[in-house]
Amino acid sequence: MYFTEVILPLALPRTFTYQVTEDEFHFLQPGMRVVVPFGKSKMYTALVLDLHQNPPQLYEAKEIHQISLTTPLKTDFRLQQQIKASSGSIMDNIAEGFERDGNTDLDNI
Repeated sequence: MYFTEVILPLALPRTFTYQVTEDEFHFLQPGMRVVVPFGKSKMYTALVLDLHQNPPQLYEAKEIHQISLTTPLKTDFRLQQQIKASSGSIMDNIAEGFERDGNTDLDNI
């Protein structure tokens, strides 16, 4: 079995694993975009982060729906690093906001 690790455009602190065919496994590269099902009925365009043969331990991997863009972001290293780094920072910022007492920051908006 073949899998891809993807970053979804959601405020989630982790990546998700999806199953791919052998042909897709050999075709895909980090930085390419794929359309994946998420939840019961939603579809999202996700960024391929890694390819591997390790199934997820906590859930059964769904199959990708389609490959949307075949030009990887691999030539834009700065954007690639920014996307990887931001996948966890969103939740860090939310958690930091919950640690504060009161709505002082919200009132300033």
